[in-house]
Amino acid sequence: MVELSSIIALIGIVSIALVTPGPNNLTALIHSGLHGARANIPLIGGMATGFILLQTFVAILVNNLNELGNWAYILHWIGVVFIILLAIVIGRLRPDLTKQSDIPRLGFKTGFAMQWINGKEWGFVILYMTLLLDDFGGGVTGSLWIISIVTTICILAIFAWSVFGMKLERFMTNPKIAPRLFPLLGGCLGLLAIAIGLRGA
Repeated sequence: MVELSSIIALIGIVSIALVTPGPNNLTALIHSGLHGARANIPLIGGMATGFILLQTFVAILVNNLNELGNWAYILHWIGVVFIILLAIVIGRLRPDLTKQSDIPRLGFKTGFAMQWINGKEWGFVILYMTLLLDDFGGGVTGSLWIISIVTTICILAIFAWSVFGMKLERFMTNPKIAPRLFPLLGGCLGLLAIAIGLRGA
């Protein structure tokens, strides 16, 4: 039987990940703002599939290795570099100067691939798997419990970010707001990358 305190701890860790800027929620926010919430459905499908497989991979590592060692360090810095690059791209976006039709729609493959180079996500998944897997029973059972709870919460949150993004469309295309909004979003993501980098793997 899983302790209620373990479930609360897991939800707390995941909540922190969801409310802070990251590749998944910022991509969902911006993409839905430009193309509408429905356009995010294939993207979110890819995110969910990749996220489930990533969590499964980390759970297998945690179940079979005492320490992640150099792999965690390498993945950590790949993720940090990716977040910095994403911050630069987002910071330079100017949807008020770009025709909506010129901005490509992102689909399943993009959402799936993003999960494997998402440093923030790797960090949080490794964190809650290493800290809480035993509390959920360990092995396959514990892994399934954690993956089910976290994936459900994350999918609902990304849909919420998508709806929020659609409502922000008029701000994203406003020439008085866009020049400040996107550098701000990119800056927040850049600060997150620095914080993750300083924290270390």
